[in-house]
Amino acid sequence: MKKKILLIFGGRSSEHEVSLNSAKNIFKAVDKNKFETILAGLSKQGTWYRLNEDQLMKATHINDGDFPKNQCVALISYLGKPTMIEIESNTRFELDVAFPIIHGTNGEDGTLQGLLKMAGLP
Repeated sequence: MKKKILLIFGGRSSEHEVSLNSAKNIFKAVDKNKFETILAGLSKQGTWYRLNEDQLMKATHINDGDFPKNQCVALISYLGKPTMIEIESNTRFELDVAFPIIHGTNGEDGTLQGLLKMAGLP
């Protein structure tokens, strides 16, 4: 069974675009035989979106309205398991590990790490 890895990128930082480029490179380097990669792109306004590979590779930035509302997600602990949930469909993605790629504000000051810890994600 493949481990599910959550790549988290983008965000409110002035280094938003750098984060997207880092995410693209990391996504390409992940061993697809060992890991199922789930993508969470944060808009410059702070909204979380579940993206697919094509959307990540084409993105130069993420703003609210760039992607459909049905791609909005939240990170939670669901019955003790780290989970990303699509808000509108209630679709849940259980997770094994997170790989935060947020540079600058909220990514390097412990904010995101605290959220991941609360959700139970190493």
